[in-house]
Amino acid sequence: IDNPFFLFLYGLMILLTAVLLSFYNQSKVKQLINSWSPQTFLFHLKPSEVLYLKRSKIDYLVHDKVNALVQNKQIDISYDDKLSWVQDAPITDMKSYVIRTQMPDQEQMHYNQLLHKVISKPAFQNTAIALDEVNKYFSKSAFYSRMYLLNFGFWMLVLLWGISRWVVGSMRDKPVNYLVMMVLFLSVYIWYRLASLKYLLNDQMLQRYEKEIIPQKAQQDPEWNYVSLGQKALVASFVPIVLYADKQNKTNTDSSGSCGTSDGGSCGSSCGSSCGGCGGD
Repeated sequence: IDNPFFLFLYGLMILLTAVLLSFYNQSKVKQLINSWSPQTFLFHLKPSEVLYLKRSKIDYLVHDKVNALVQNKQIDISYDDKLSWVQDAPITDMKSYVIRTQMPDQEQMHYNQLLHKVISKPAFQNTAIALDEVNKYFSKSAFYSRMYLLNFGFWMLVLLWGISRWVVGSMRDKPVNYLVMMVLFLSVYIWYRLASLKYLLNDQMLQRYEKEIIPQKAQQDPEWNYVSLGQKALVASFVPIVLYADKQNKTNTDSSGSCGTSDGGSCGSSCGSSCGGCGGD
């Protein structure tokens, strides 16, 4: 095969392999999800849990809850963008209670200060821990191992075809510069594709919520709007405060939540029992 034609054929093979494996992976994960009982807890997540599924960062959970409290007129935003608690209406959830306990009576505080106070509290951390444990369980399951090995095998065949052509061309003093670049690019791309397999469960669950569940639940609970609409669902006066907080904290990688806390064991056991289908045949 002439070199220019081989490069075209090799590129076409890479594209075809990527498309077919992507279709296969998504269809297999969908089959896995559909095989679970309707009572599996992943089908009954709260807005904050789906939000973490989508964003993988606890900051957004705090944004969502504070925005709800602003909408309910329990938190007031002053002209200089400071927050204050103004109404002791009944608090019905733990996250709101934590926010309330961190806001001093009759005093104003910057949102960034509040964010840093509540982000490490168990009420917010436990959401991240539980969902991170689901991902860990999935990536250690027999189902995932089979899918990973199949993807790895196909990609290695494609990669070795390019490497063998590279070696033969070099031995025959043929120009292989473009082929070398393609092989190096493919190596990085294969690493990315294989590393992203462990997030497939997250992606497919999120698609299921966005297509089937959120449109129904958003009419009953406005907190679901932030999951699907993002900043468009925030109170107008709260938007610049959130943007500023995100800008200030964009380099803070510790806020995404770690499974290394003392609560990890209990969450791991509950996730493992509820997601038992991952290890099936």
